[in-house]
Amino acid sequence: MPGGDFARLELPGGGGFGPPAERDPEQVAADVMDGLYTSDIALNQYPVALAADGTVNRERTAAIAIAARRRITPHHTICTP
Repeated sequence: MPGGDFARLELPGGGGFGPPAERDPEQVAADVMDGLYTSDIALNQYPVALAADGTVNRERTAAIAIAARRRITPHHTICTP
């Protein structure tokens, strides 16, 4: 590359901070509307369910979150002396 020239690379997303499932669903919807990723990615990675108009389907999102917690939360029996 000749001196004085520069290259600019812009990529959507990033490493993020914290678990994806804890991200604000409205922010996920805004990112989908901005074209940063698809509604399928929002559903499978975050998990946020979107309606056809791009708004958050709160009922379905809540149900998915409950199901996800059940899959990853171990069931323990706590015995006390």
